[in-house]
Amino acid sequence: MRSPSEKLFGWLSLVVVTSNLLLTSSSAVAYESDVHFGLTKWLGLKAGFASHEADAIARGDQQVDSGGPQSIDAVLDYGCALPDVAAAKRVQRAHAPSETSVPAPPAQREVVAGSEAARQEIHRIVKEAKGKEGSMLALFGGAMHVYQDSWSNAGFPTVFDGGEALKCSPELALSHPATRGGPDSHKADLTFEYPNDALEMAKASYVALTGFPNIDGRKRSPATWDRLEPMVRSFVNARTKTEKKAWFVAQGIPDVHFMEGTTLPDGSDTWNVRSKPSLLPELTAQTSQQYDVPQDVGTFFDELIKSWITDDDLDKSLRKYLPSESKSAIEELCARLKLLRMRDHGVAAALVHQRARFSRSDLKRIHSLTRDPSVYVHPASLADAMLPLTPKEAPISPLLPYLVREQPGSNNVPRALAIMRLNHLPYDTVALSAERTRSGWKLLNVVVAVDH
Repeated sequence: MRSPSEKLFGWLSLVVVTSNLLLTSSSAVAYESDVHFGLTKWLGLKAGFASHEADAIARGDQQVDSGGPQSIDAVLDYGCALPDVAAAKRVQRAHAPSETSVPAPPAQREVVAGSEAARQEIHRIVKEAKGKEGSMLALFGGAMHVYQDSWSNAGFPTVFDGGEALKCSPELALSHPATRGGPDSHKADLTFEYPNDALEMAKASYVALTGFPNIDGRKRSPATWDRLEPMVRSFVNARTKTEKKAWFVAQGIPDVHFMEGTTLPDGSDTWNVRSKPSLLPELTAQTSQQYDVPQDVGTFFDELIKSWITDDDLDKSLRKYLPSESKSAIEELCARLKLLRMRDHGVAAALVHQRARFSRSDLKRIHSLTRDPSVYVHPASLADAMLPLTPKEAPISPLLPYLVREQPGSNNVPRALAIMRLNHLPYDTVALSAERTRSGWKLLNVVVAVDH
C-alpha cells in the first residue's frame, strides 16, 4: 500500500501536469494507452524509479491524450468543418513533431522518428527539473508522449478525405502517413503492425527515462536494455488486449484498466467499456445546449443520437431518421452506426474506416457481428456515452455532448454536421452529416476519422 506521502507526491505531480497539459493536450493519431501508460510505467520501473514515480510519469504521458474538454481537439472540427490553426498547432506539438509548423503543405511537415523536434521538450523538462525533480515527473511524461509518437507518425502526414460531407484543409492535415496505413487506418497505433519501429521507440524511451536526474539524491539502478529487449519484443508482438493483459500481469502489473478503449481486438477475454478519464467533468444535460444551433437541427440530432446510443433494434429505431427513398442507403447507414456501437472496436475498426460502400458480403459480416445486442455498449444516458466538448470559437459555452456545424449543401439545401467523441471509442472522431428534405432532416452520411 502506498504511504500518505507517496499518494500526495503522485497527486501533486498529476496536478502539475494537468495544469499544463490542459493548455496543450489534443487529438491526433498515434500510439495508444498500452504504450503511453502501460509500457511507459513498466520501463520507468525497470529504469529504477519508485512505483509512485513511474506511475506519475505514465499518467503524465497518457494525460496528453485524455485532457479536458477545452483541450480535446477533434480533427473533423479543427481540420475540416471549422479550420482552426491554433488547434492544429496544439495537435502537431503533442503528436506530430516537425521542423515546419502548420499551416503548411504536408510535404513540408515530415515527422522524423526520434528527431530533435521530437526530443526538444524532453531536453527542456530535464533542464528545468534540476532541484525540483520530484515535481516534474508528470511533465516529463508529457514530454515523453510526443517523443514516442514521432515513431508512430513517422513520415509525411496525409489529408483526411471526408467526401462530399466534409472538406478538409491540407495545410492543417495531421492524419497518419500513407506509409503507415494512411488516414483511414489504426495500423500506426498498434505496436505489432510495425514491430521494429515500436521496439526502437521503446529503447529510446528507456534511454530518456534513465537520463532523468536523480530525485532527492537517490541513485537509481536501471536494468540493461539487453535484458529488457526480449520482454519488450513480446509486448510489441501481442495482438489483442488479452495478450497484452497477460504480458502486463506476468510483469507484475495486474491492474490493466488502462487497456480499455484501445483499438486492439479484445481477444479471448471480455472487456468492460472504459471508465471516463477522472479529470474530465461530467456532462449533465441529455441534449446539446449549443447556443447557435437552429432548434430543428438540434432536435433532429438529439433524437437521432439518443436512439442510436440507447436502442438495441437499430434497424427499427433509426428508420425515421434515414432517407426513405433508398433501401441501399438505409442498409449502409444502419450498418455503419451498428459498427460504431460495438464494444470491441478492434474487431470492427477495418469496416468502420472502410471508404467504399459495403458489399453484400460486408453487410452479411456486419449482421453476423451485431446480431446479438450484447456486443453493443449500453450507456445509461447520452451524457454517459459522450466525452464533453466545447466550441473553441465561443468564449462562454456549456459542455456539449457533440458540436453542430452548419454546412453548405448542393443547390442551397441546408446541411449540418454533428461531431462527437464517444467514450468507448477514444481514438476516433465521428461526424453525422444530415440534410433538410421536404419531410424534415435526414441522415446522409457517417464519417469516422482516426483521432486521439
